[in-house]
Amino acid sequence: MPKGWKLVPFMPVPDDIIVPPKDSVFIPLKMLLPKYTKGGKTYAYRMEIFDEHKKFLGDTKAILLVPEVSEWEVEVLEEELYLPFDSSEITFKTRITNKGNKSESISLHYKIQDRIASQRIDIEPGFDSMLTLTAQYSTYQSNRDVNREQIGVTASNGLEIQDETIYFVKFKNNYNGLRSTKRPNSIGLIYDNLPSQNLSTLGFRAMGSMTFKNDSEFSYFVMNTDLQNINQYDRSTIYRLQYLSEEIDIGLGSTFDYGFRLNRINTVSGRRTILNGNNALSVAWRPYINTAHQTTVFVSRNILQPITTVIGGHRVRLGRSSVEGAFTYNVDFFGKRSLKIGAIQGRFPIGTKHYIDISANGVEESQHLLSTGDNSINAIYSDSNSVIRNKSLSYRFFYSGNVFKGLNLSITNSYTSPYYPNGERGILNINAQLSYNAKNRKSVRIGYRSQEKTPYTYQYSLPLSIFGYQRQNIFTEYQMPIGAYTTLQAGTLIQKFEAERLSSVTSELAHFSSSDFKVYIGSRSNFGKHAFRFNFLYGYAFVHDFMDNNGVHFSNIPRIPALDIQSEYSKNNFRIGLNYISGPNGTVSNYTTNSDDLFRQQLRVYGTWQRYFFERKLRVSLQVASFYELSQNRGSFSFTPHVEFYSKNNWRIDANAVLNYNVLNTNNLANDVNATFSNRCLSGFLYCSRRKTL
Repeated sequence: MPKGWKLVPFMPVPDDIIVPPKDSVFIPLKMLLPKYTKGGKTYAYRMEIFDEHKKFLGDTKAILLVPEVSEWEVEVLEEELYLPFDSSEITFKTRITNKGNKSESISLHYKIQDRIASQRIDIEPGFDSMLTLTAQYSTYQSNRDVNREQIGVTASNGLEIQDETIYFVKFKNNYNGLRSTKRPNSIGLIYDNLPSQNLSTLGFRAMGSMTFKNDSEFSYFVMNTDLQNINQYDRSTIYRLQYLSEEIDIGLGSTFDYGFRLNRINTVSGRRTILNGNNALSVAWRPYINTAHQTTVFVSRNILQPITTVIGGHRVRLGRSSVEGAFTYNVDFFGKRSLKIGAIQGRFPIGTKHYIDISANGVEESQHLLSTGDNSINAIYSDSNSVIRNKSLSYRFFYSGNVFKGLNLSITNSYTSPYYPNGERGILNINAQLSYNAKNRKSVRIGYRSQEKTPYTYQYSLPLSIFGYQRQNIFTEYQMPIGAYTTLQAGTLIQKFEAERLSSVTSELAHFSSSDFKVYIGSRSNFGKHAFRFNFLYGYAFVHDFMDNNGVHFSNIPRIPALDIQSEYSKNNFRIGLNYISGPNGTVSNYTTNSDDLFRQQLRVYGTWQRYFFERKLRVSLQVASFYELSQNRGSFSFTPHVEFYSKNNWRIDANAVLNYNVLNTNNLANDVNATFSNRCLSGFLYCSRRKTL
């Protein structure tokens, strides 16, 4: 297998497995892949079995298709901003992070009242990007009437949409429009080291843009990375060039990837070396036409491995309402796989107090059956015309409105079918919340939440998950001020939880059901520069039915107390906190379906510090976090220093380093001894950039 891959049991396996004559045993396995393993590729591997005398009994071959996972998030770093009296503009930052294993092309839309600013950015897996937006105003006016405005930030990759909101205080009638600055000129180094796997990454990235007076923009992006360990070396180089204007956006980009891998495979007869080269060249052209009806078209073609991707979308605005549709077609001639995705979203304000958002996605996925040759690790396709087809649907409905003076109602209903290729599958969510806000800073919330997951999840007619659960809870919360510095929160939570899993010993469905009742109280206090936060939760859980992995049923389990304590202190730019959780598995935190441990204990300590020097031109920050789970004997520690420097002529230097250390103490079932596993990871970046407007 490739370096870093692991094949482990899907569930705990007993020390000895007895197989009677003419009988069989089922041992489910799962493959653990390194983070950011590139998706859309097919891998082949072989497994061999020996007896206790190391005599070869047989082998089997299998094909593994790593799907493309789209996982990204947009984060607005400031929730509330204030316009200074002596300034005519205000600037805020937006961070986009790509946590998946495929390249993402994200469209960002910023909206204030009826004005919109849009921009697009491409992010590679494992990277994040910081975008800066400046809202400009007229000069200071004598009229000091203030108004609390709202900036809406919408990000979309054509299939998924994420929304964020920023609130800021400004003077009335002094708004002058938006002006965006995208991709400041920067050059930087990227370093990532994982000693436990002898893996290191060294990269170079340069990007920038020039903004002209007619609001047109020219941008460029170049990145080169080298990934190497003992047996592997990969190099990737990416070039992109783009010109943007108000009426038409035309982009021309190319991606060139090349490299080679040296894999060493140990066999029964000895050691052999296989040199597997992987060369790919792809060219993408992206024209964007922005009119009253906004249209987006994306076409990508991989030359060496014939993969074609076509994405088309159209957006229509009807007053304050908008309807947006998109269609994606991806065909892989090399892997005999095709993917069709259709998406539609509508946003409909009703008056000034009500808002409805409806979205739906449909997916059709087809895959030809594959087989492998005897002496090759590459996939060879069978001559049969067997095709596996999967169709799926997901939807989301959201309503928010003011039903009475001070009384607000929000309802969310979403569903993802079991065949959906990305994200958690087979999930049905229903959330409803009623809140009342009084003028004296008092508020009341009542809510109901329901989540249900189907027991079986499939892809290509193969089960990916055999766990199912159902969770329902009702919560109430009351908030009131105590004096001028403290706010008190109190509430209750009633929850019912049921889950099931497949026993690896008896092949029966193991069932778990519980109900719990908890009361929590919390406070927030601010005394000048000092701030305190304290939360206390206590309750009981009642486990009605539980069956372990061996098929043994337990009932009439005594009630189990649940405790969650969190405290935090902050002063200026310093913060330190402590969190302790103790209670039944599935009541305090999420229930772990493959664990026989009914009780969990967790301890987390964290702290952050930052300070400015030289009239706020130099910012130094430090973040430390440690986590230890007492019930499972595992822990982690992270240390993150960060330095940021600004000069008078708009130069910026940014340096960051991250050190992670993980420890897991476990019991070796085969030798009945305790074993300790640990790994550490060091990563960092160094950037130098300058922002300039022509």
